[in-house]
Amino acid sequence: MTLVLSSYNPTVLGILKTLTRIAQTTPEINDVLRETIHTTMLQLPLSGATVWVLNGDQRVLTPAASRLPDKCSTNAIADDDPLVIWLQQQHYLLLEEADAHPLMHLADNLSLAVAPIRCADRLVGLIAYVAERNVLVALTDFLEISAAVLAGAVLESILQQQQSDSEDVGAILFRFAVELRKQRRIEAILQNLNSMALHVFQCDWAGVYIREEQSFRAVQLHTRTGKRAADPSDTLHATESMLIKTLMKQPRLHTITDLRDEPDSLPGYVARHSLRGVVLVPLQRIPDQSQPHGLLVLGYRVPLVPLNRRSVHLARGLGRIVGIALEQTLFRGDSAGEGADPAAEQDQLEGQVGTGAA
Repeated sequence: MTLVLSSYNPTVLGILKTLTRIAQTTPEINDVLRETIHTTMLQLPLSGATVWVLNGDQRVLTPAASRLPDKCSTNAIADDDPLVIWLQQQHYLLLEEADAHPLMHLADNLSLAVAPIRCADRLVGLIAYVAERNVLVALTDFLEISAAVLAGAVLESILQQQQSDSEDVGAILFRFAVELRKQRRIEAILQNLNSMALHVFQCDWAGVYIREEQSFRAVQLHTRTGKRAADPSDTLHATESMLIKTLMKQPRLHTITDLRDEPDSLPGYVARHSLRGVVLVPLQRIPDQSQPHGLLVLGYRVPLVPLNRRSVHLARGLGRIVGIALEQTLFRGDSAGEGADPAAEQDQLEGQVGTGAA
């Protein structure tokens, strides 16, 4: 039996009630978005769905939750992109493959319907469905209502992020150091770091690389849609990159505004991860001096707006805390660490970050 895709159909009204309940009762915005997409796709004949959320610092809409068929992929898009401006004027767009590429690469025979998520006149995100054109035409009203249902939850998450951004750097680092002290496994330490990075730097991608002789090997990668398995071939070699060679000897926080302008800095990175802006943060005991035990890589899908002073201090502080943690877990048997008291070192570090000294 074919479902009549009208906003007044009892089945569709039931879906909208469920989406409203999810938005009003689920505390974490990422869970709200994932459950919204899951519920919608479970009940309706859609091939995919994506929600973008506004990152105010970078002035870009980034994919925050997505479920797509093979051969489809999402893009981040600047909030002043002509397509976004056009969308705000039209309130709804139905796009074919040739017109959809700023937002999404579509598979054959699929179309993209997209609506702005707004609170009053403030754009806070986008929501889009992927399906055959006739299905999307029938779901026009449903898509716009779904955007309205999400608006309050998305705006609340943005306001919470802005409040978090105003928090003192020392307080954030202290809280992170205390939480890290509870971890005994390297996987948990790195997962905490990636989760923190995605939250405080509003990046689209975060990866941790561990040093191995003259290279850094990826061990954990996270995106806004969840954890990803690290590819064994995802290794940054000093022999292939002058930047990596320099970071081995002079480890300093390094920013690449647009990888497309500097592809030789990280060979193959654009093709492998579809990133534009990148920040490399050495994980080391003493910033700018001691040898790095690894790298934290922050990735953005659009050219990077330079990090402000607060973000730089925060990145360096996180790099130091995790650098010490790595030293205690990975290199505890090295002669350089013999006789050291890890608990005492962590107590000293917590005292320093608590006063902003990190």
